Amino acid sequence: MGKKKIDKPILAGQIVLIIALFAAMEYTVSKGIINGLFLASPSQMAKELVKMIEQKLILKHTLATLWEFAAGYLLSVVTGILTGVLFVAFPRLNRFLSPFLSALMAIPKVAIFPLLIIWFGIGFTNKVVMIFLFCYFTIFVNTRSGAEQTSDNHIKVARIFKASKAQTIWKVLLPSAIPTIFAGLKVTAATGITGVIFAEMQASQEGLGYLLKDASSLYNTPRIFVVIIWVTILSVILVEIVGLIEKNLFMKWAKR
Repeated sequence: MGKKKIDKPILAGQIVLIIALFAAMEYTVSKGIINGLFLASPSQMAKELVKMIEQKLILKHTLATLWEFAAGYLLSVVTGILTGVLFVAFPRLNRFLSPFLSALMAIPKVAIFPLLIIWFGIGFTNKVVMIFLFCYFTIFVNTRSGAEQTSDNHIKVARIFKASKAQTIWKVLLPSAIPTIFAGLKVTAATGITGVIFAEMQASQEGLGYLLKDASSLYNTPRIFVVIIWVTILSVILVEIVGLIEKNLFMKWAKR
């Protein structure tokens, strides 16, 4: 598959729209049409960003957030994919545990956060568990759905050649599930960041969520917008990284 061609007219239109939006924000705030407490102008955001970079706030809190995200996300990826294929490879296990997992999936993540504080404190472990809860079930469901779509002919061929359960999982189920697995990984790359930001806002002394909460308590609107935009950019970057890994590594492996 060749590289996707950039649609220049659409790209130009997107750039014009962003410039127009920023220009409107700058005008309405600078002229006092909208109170600066409710909206920050691009020039205010730029000044605040420079200030945060000079104070090394962006780097410090971004690294803290990414470290927590990486730990929770990788844990959810490993366990989600593993349990997803195991549930398909062992149907009786699937029938036995599915009702319990469905019940756990239905519990609102934000509602149990006070319990997570009691159980794990307000440190690193608390954030990792919250990210895990935000990501695991999506990865698990996508993996199981993808593995269940494996062609019956592929399963029959594996049985004819007397493949073991491990070989069937590795050579048949996993390759079939790769597209849906990565669809889930892309979604959770974004929702995982949401999870860690939420956890940091509730109970933390570092991270982008803490920075956002601190800015809110001080009514520092430009800093709030800077953090929100930066978190959004991070989410997009993480999703793109997952997409590159899928395209350059796993899709080639799945076709072998």
